[in-house]
Amino acid sequence: LDKMMGYLKYPPADTCCRVNLISSSVDEVVAELTNHLKEQNSNYSYSIKQHEKIEDLVVIRGGSSQSSTGMDELYLFNSPQKVSSTRIEENELQLSALKKRRGRGWPMTHRVVVVDRFCGEAVLRGANIFVKGIICADAGIWKGEEIAVYADIRLSKSKSLTRGLLLENYSGRCVFLGIGISCCKRSEYFSQSTGIGVRMTQTAGPPQPPLNGVLGGKMML
Repeated sequence: LDKMMGYLKYPPADTCCRVNLISSSVDEVVAELTNHLKEQNSNYSYSIKQHEKIEDLVVIRGGSSQSSTGMDELYLFNSPQKVSSTRIEENELQLSALKKRRGRGWPMTHRVVVVDRFCGEAVLRGANIFVKGIICADAGIWKGEEIAVYADIRLSKSKSLTRGLLLENYSGRCVFLGIGISCCKRSEYFSQSTGIGVRMTQTAGPPQPPLNGVLGGKMML
């Protein structure tokens, strides 16, 4: 049981899609999924093929990363202490705040956003981050900046957090999810009600394709 519970803590390597053979075919779904994932300009390549034994099942597995940062291991749950990026300069923060940041284990190479648990689960299944899922963020984040993403994993009975907190005021428990590109500046995370806040480029686990709403009627996840 302990071994099984251990495996359940990790996202799966494969994404399985059940084909609706009444309205489509396996070959058609494979072709359309291939075109869809090519249009995503993902950092990863994907293998898309029919299951060996289940004729109406298509299996998608992420391949090697095309990124130059070297984060193409199957499972990577380390925050980006040495990833090349726009560095947070020491003259942007008071020395005491910088020491506190180091002491709490936040990366010194990236600004950070923290998302809620449900958003974090979606990210590990290939989703990007909508603004509604962001709980708190570093000050000074700008559109187009590469940022580190963490998920809040406090117990459900814990006191809820106020959206819009500065990262320095966050006191919960979180885990590293991956790296993404901010689609807007920090203030817009919390002033907008819809839209993508962060486009994920690398995740801490097997790469998963974003398939929400894709080929509706022809397949289901």
